[in-house]
Amino acid sequence: MKLQSILQGVVLVSVLLLTISVNAKNATRRRKCRCEKYLGAVNKAIDTKLKEFEEMFSKFLEPMSDNYKKESAKLLDINVKLGEINGNMTDSQEELRREKYNLRLVWEHMYYQEQSADSLNSNFKALDSILKNVSLLVDKLEKMTDVGESGLISGDTSAMKIATAATKAARKTTIKTTETTATKVESTTTLPSMKVDEPQYPRDCHDIYLKGGMQFLGDYYLMVKPTGATKPFKVLCKIFKNAGWTVIQRRMDGSVNFYRNWHDYKTGFGNQAGEFWLGNDNIYYLTNQGDMMLRVEMEEWSGRTNHANYDYFRIEDESDKYRLHVHGYHGIAGDSLTPHWMSHDGKQFSTMDNDNDDRYYDNCAKSYHGAWWFNTCYESHLNGRYYTNGTHNNYFVRDGIQWNTIHPHSSLKSVEMMIKPYDASKLPNEV
Repeated sequence: MKLQSILQGVVLVSVLLLTISVNAKNATRRRKCRCEKYLGAVNKAIDTKLKEFEEMFSKFLEPMSDNYKKESAKLLDINVKLGEINGNMTDSQEELRREKYNLRLVWEHMYYQEQSADSLNSNFKALDSILKNVSLLVDKLEKMTDVGESGLISGDTSAMKIATAATKAARKTTIKTTETTATKVESTTTLPSMKVDEPQYPRDCHDIYLKGGMQFLGDYYLMVKPTGATKPFKVLCKIFKNAGWTVIQRRMDGSVNFYRNWHDYKTGFGNQAGEFWLGNDNIYYLTNQGDMMLRVEMEEWSGRTNHANYDYFRIEDESDKYRLHVHGYHGIAGDSLTPHWMSHDGKQFSTMDNDNDDRYYDNCAKSYHGAWWFNTCYESHLNGRYYTNGTHNNYFVRDGIQWNTIHPHSSLKSVEMMIKPYDASKLPNEV
């Protein structure tokens, strides 16, 4: 209302000035007005009114301007706070997603522990029975040592039968009770020839799990012999999610140098109780006896954990430079093995002394201090240098342990790559 009154005053003054001006001009034309002194007084009065109006209008606008500035500052603060809230909500959603996954793991762990309690009690009883049988066997063997240096030259051969039965029982997952009868043979100067069956090794960690072994959550070290392998080799097995996983790579503390030549990556290196690479030949045998899944578990220096699952994982043999075949991503870490812009699928393995990458002018393995299925060069590289706290020596040369969808400029704290048969309790999409 105050502003409306001011505007009405401005209009009236303007009309008055216009009328006076027109009348003055007309009067001058007609008869040369002799009232100039009156016009001067009128002009002076109008100027005074205009100044008063200007001062009043300025006083009115000044607080409005201050209020506008204050409100603008408040709006700016509100926008900043809304941006922070939005960022916090995004972080909270990610944390909730991770906590949901961790709670699922805890629930499964508790479920398996409860399920395994009865089995553990029965196994303790079976072990007690085995110990008693072994004690009897030791007593018999001690008695037989008194016969002479020739060992089992004469006397009771029931101990030999007991030893054979105990060996077979140790290889089986179910315990069978057998009774042996003692027989006597004539003295002889040589032991009878015994045919020893070739040990039967499992094909991989899940094969052992299916046969009743390793039913408790945790890590195991066992010998396996995949289809096509010429000899058995030692592996690290992890039991979780209703399956036996065979670990093919682990990084955890930087104790092992992963900047190695072709032969080392072919045969494997490191310590399976710590950091290691299982060996490309062994990985080839494991992944070519049926469809295999890959799981990559990663930890950042902040303590945050991530995982990436691939429904299909296989490599070729050395004649094709251990070429990688992988697809079917799901997980929470992001896809850094098969992204559209720089996929590692279909790429050959490269080391410092055997360059098979797609970069024609350089060796990615040398440039990034490791070995991998490089493209030109990578979106993931889990065999790079180990950097404490995740900070590279050179910001522009990211030669650490990298999974770019987690962080393109920070090296990871720990990594485990593991495989299992595809049809073995397929993991759900844990996004």
